[in-house]
Amino acid sequence: MRLLIISLCLIATLATATTGTSPSPAEQRLLFLLNLEREHNNVPPLAWDTHNAAAAQAHAANVLQHSELSHQYPDEPELTVRLGTAGARFDGAAENLALDDNLEDAHAALMYSPGHRANILNGRYNAVGISVAEKGRKLYVVQVFSHRLPEYSDEQFQQVFVTAVNQARQGRGLRLLAEHQDQFMHGTACSTDGIARRLPVPEGQNTSVAAFTSSDPTYVPEGIRKYVDASYVHWISVGACFRPNARYGYGNFWVVVSFGS
Repeated sequence: MRLLIISLCLIATLATATTGTSPSPAEQRLLFLLNLEREHNNVPPLAWDTHNAAAAQAHAANVLQHSELSHQYPDEPELTVRLGTAGARFDGAAENLALDDNLEDAHAALMYSPGHRANILNGRYNAVGISVAEKGRKLYVVQVFSHRLPEYSDEQFQQVFVTAVNQARQGRGLRLLAEHQDQFMHGTACSTDGIARRLPVPEGQNTSVAAFTSSDPTYVPEGIRKYVDASYVHWISVGACFRPNARYGYGNFWVVVSFGS
């Protein structure tokens, strides 16, 4: 058995890619083998993700063009950027890459390698995209893992966050905050640079404003806890805007919150 395998905790690779993002029979076979290993180790199964697969397939074109295996070529960004560009919402990613004579040997080699095995059995990852390609008599395999996040709309993220704030208040015996709907807040969230003192505050109101980034609408940041836990606060107004990027991540929302009495 002759093989070459490469692992990386933030990047991807592959070869002669199929078009489209539905798994081919070979890719379905590898997905089955991955989940069989996870089942044997009491780890939840991976779901097929079309964004992961698309990122892997795009990289495959570079593999073939350069005729060599690499996690990143000079003319392309690293894995998280490629995965985010493909539309994935995630906060963690990893890649296994193998070159071998057949699928079974490629899978066995990955499982014998500690780094690759760790990626395969990592319980934090819940999604995968696989690409299998043939060149000559060799098979190229890439497995792109990620921790996939829920795909909230701006309005959904906003509503879940308000609910989380009120649940936190309820747990402290405080009355629930009334929600003030204000489209102005959404526009502010879509344009803020995160510096709260630069945010416009409605005149004539006893209002406090905060801005932050988040990929989890159920998380209430410590920086606004003094308002969430204050008995004198009576209402909340929230704007949320999905703004993914390399700095803040590809599940990132900017959130602007006003509290008032």
